[in-house]
Amino acid sequence: MLVGALKDFIWDEGYDAIVEKIQAGQDNLAETIGVIAGRMVNREVTASDEGGNPFSRDLLYAAGAEVVNELFNLAENAGLYKAESEEQNQQVQGEALIYAAQKYVDEGDEKIDPSGPMRLAAKAVRGGYPQEEMAAKMGVPVEEEVIDEGAI
Repeated sequence: MLVGALKDFIWDEGYDAIVEKIQAGQDNLAETIGVIAGRMVNREVTASDEGGNPFSRDLLYAAGAEVVNELFNLAENAGLYKAESEEQNQQVQGEALIYAAQKYVDEGDEKIDPSGPMRLAAKAVRGGYPQEEMAAKMGVPVEEEVIDEGAI
């Protein structure tokens, strides 16, 4: 629900203001989009917590990644970004996710270890995705490994 509310905001009432912010920071698009995403996620998580609907911090990475992706879609739609390749797109979005994690931490959240989101974002940028245990926490189905007892 949190990500859905942010996507609605991005494409509706926030569209023009977000486009302006991206245009103003176009010289470092990854940082600009990351800062916007981190601030948006932090504010939405805070509002959710204060409204009596606590947000699971295990889902922060997934929420941040979704918002970063949506902001790049907006930038592309507004003619402010065009990926040269899928690899380049993933790299710049991964970099933005690091900025988003840092901004999220800077905005403050008493319920997280500030280094956790940064470590997870850094792993993603280095070409990997979270370990299977983190993927499971993010709601990504993980196939169970079948252990051959005869091999033990």
